[in-house]
Amino acid sequence: MLSRFGDVSGFELRDVPVPELQPGCALVQIAATSVNPVDYKLRQHGSAMAPDLPAILGAASGKTDISLLSATARLNGQIVAIAGRGHRDLEPLFGRGQSLHFVLVLIPMLYGFGRAAHGAILERIATLVDAGTVRPLVDPIRFRLREAADAHRFAESGRALGKVII
Repeated sequence: MLSRFGDVSGFELRDVPVPELQPGCALVQIAATSVNPVDYKLRQHGSAMAPDLPAILGAASGKTDISLLSATARLNGQIVAIAGRGHRDLEPLFGRGQSLHFVLVLIPMLYGFGRAAHGAILERIATLVDAGTVRPLVDPIRFRLREAADAHRFAESGRALGKVII
């Protein structure tokens, strides 16, 4: 739980009540989460987008490091990202003959068009994942919930080789 914006000392481990289930919603138990750049930037600076405090941080988007993706993919390979914002330096891809595909999963949800096509794309990705062809890049270092501050420090350090998992 984040009790104040700023450095990682704003984290505290505490029990929270189970949310009341609302009609049309599902209650999901989270077994793990990742630390994304947007998480530590919100923690550091707060902003109009930051949740009210105290808060549980967790987001599924952030800056994609193209050079890291390129270095970990095979020559002439394809890289698929499901989120992306801002400007990217695509130069690392050129020398390795790689192609980059952004799948903007929020467009159909936000605007209501392209859902069938998007569903087909996600089904194809699921098939590739099931076949072991596509694998997430996850850093081998794991953190426990009580180590959330350490996970944030590690993610901010730039030393992570893939997703940082709590």
